[in-house]
Amino acid sequence: MKKLLRFCFGIYFYFLLPSMVFGLDKNLESGYCGISKKIYALSIESEYLNFVLSEEKKVEVRLRVPDLENLKQGDIIYLYDGLKRCAMLEVKEVNYYNSFDDLLAMEGVSNVIPNVSSEGKTGDEIIAEGVKVINSLPTYKNEVKRYGAIGIRLKYLSCFSEIPPGIIWIKDA
Repeated sequence: MKKLLRFCFGIYFYFLLPSMVFGLDKNLESGYCGISKKIYALSIESEYLNFVLSEEKKVEVRLRVPDLENLKQGDIIYLYDGLKRCAMLEVKEVNYYNSFDDLLAMEGVSNVIPNVSSEGKTGDEIIAEGVKVINSLPTYKNEVKRYGAIGIRLKYLSCFSEIPPGIIWIKDA
């Protein structure tokens, strides 16, 4: 039954929802209706959604949980903050890391956590402060050893006052 529901929702995400959201015709070979596109919905703290909406935050950090294993360029992500605000983003690039230190060193702390101050700090101190912020998220500190981390480069597309109907949430570990 669980597999059947997942299949039915998969059909909805691949074919129906993109045409509803983007107003596209039923040509499944073009644009966002392409069979290879997937739609993900992830929760985010309001403070960081504000950075996404202002396009200061260019990289989203997540644990590399199985539900995000197949995330790829061109997929769509909805980030929702619990205050009925939702950003629709396109995945530009997905990078995998063994630790948050590696992720922040490669992606740049200011692209991931724009409110981390760099004034009077060395690069290592900035990264350490960024890791501290990420590790404050529930389960992240312990689970990164198990799953690894994903740096998701994003392109802002649109903002909604409510999340579109039918979106299924992906929950981190």
